[in-house]
Amino acid sequence: MNIYRIVVVSLFCAALTACGGNAANNVNNPAAPKPANTAVVPLPNNSATPAPTPGRGVPDPSIPDAAPSGGVYDKPEKVVEDVFYAAKAGRMATLPALCNPDGSGDKDTKDICGMGTATDEKLSEFRKEFRTGKIIGAPVVSGDTAKVKFKFGADGNKDEEFELKLVKGRWYLQSF
Repeated sequence: MNIYRIVVVSLFCAALTACGGNAANNVNNPAAPKPANTAVVPLPNNSATPAPTPGRGVPDPSIPDAAPSGGVYDKPEKVVEDVFYAAKAGRMATLPALCNPDGSGDKDTKDICGMGTATDEKLSEFRKEFRTGKIIGAPVVSGDTAKVKFKFGADGNKDEEFELKLVKGRWYLQSF
C-alpha cells in the first residue's frame, strides 16, 4: 500500500510541475498547456511625450531630484534658483509652477515656464544659458514686486534681471 501512495504522490507532483507549479491555474481549462519560459515584453511608449534625448531634459543623476526651494516660493530668490536648478539638473517639471497662473508675464518668462514642451533646440539653448546662473546680490523688493539680478550664459558672464510678482504670499516670474 505504501508503494501505491508513493506512486500516486509522484504522479501528482509531476502533474503539478508540468502545469507551472500551481494546479489552481488550470482549473478552468485543464487542457491548456502552460509555457515553460515566458518573457515580459514591454509595451511601446505611445505617450505624447517625446523620448528623452540629450537636449530633451534628460535628468542629471548627480544632482538631487528635489529643487532647492522644495516647492515653497515665499522668497523671490527661490523662484530664480529653481530656474537655474531646472537647467542644471535637466528637470523641467517644476518650471510651469513658476509662472503666474493668471497668465500674466512676458513672453520670455512664459517660454521658460513652458520649457518642458519646447523643441530640443530651444531646450538645449535654455540649459546651456541658465545652467551657470547665479544670483548677484540681494533681491530688491518693492511692495508686491521684486527684482533679482543674476549672471548667466554659457560662460556665466551675462548680466540680467528677473522681475517677480507676489500673489497670495507666493512669488512668480513676471518678466525677464
